[in-house]
Amino acid sequence: MEQLKQSYPTVAWLWEARPSSEEISKGCTKRIKLYHCDPFNFGEVTLSATGKLEIALVQMVPLAEAELQPHNDEDLEEQDILDRSDVKQWYTQKGIALLSALIDELNVQGHKRLTIKENGDVFVTASGKQQPVDTIPDFPPRPAWEDLCVLAREDDIAAEVCNQELTVSWA
Repeated sequence: MEQLKQSYPTVAWLWEARPSSEEISKGCTKRIKLYHCDPFNFGEVTLSATGKLEIALVQMVPLAEAELQPHNDEDLEEQDILDRSDVKQWYTQKGIALLSALIDELNVQGHKRLTIKENGDVFVTASGKQQPVDTIPDFPPRPAWEDLCVLAREDDIAAEVCNQELTVSWA
């Protein structure tokens, strides 16, 4: 469960049916309902008789909703696929310096929050409207944002994925 917390620090969960001690001793698979773990809403927890625990994250939607969602038959471009080490490398080599400089500048200007779009465009909200302030080159693609949030939080930078934006805030 600690691995789940490392990947999704704000995650919460509830057992759909808590395993009995007999099931745990024999090994079983149970489902948990996940909260704050987008895009996943369930987990399949497998407990083996030897004590090994595995969690598979699952996104379940009603079939009617799945059919209504637009289909994208194109696979991700290879350059859009980053694993955690790539995100960490980008963050340590470029990202932390860029974010720190933006935060310092915007903080002096009285702002406490910024949003970053998928293309790297950075905005602040002023008078209820998003105002562009900068662009972060080579910003990681959307699938890597959860990992990016975890890395930012390790540096005491509050970051979360909100819809199609990454929101960064500070006190």
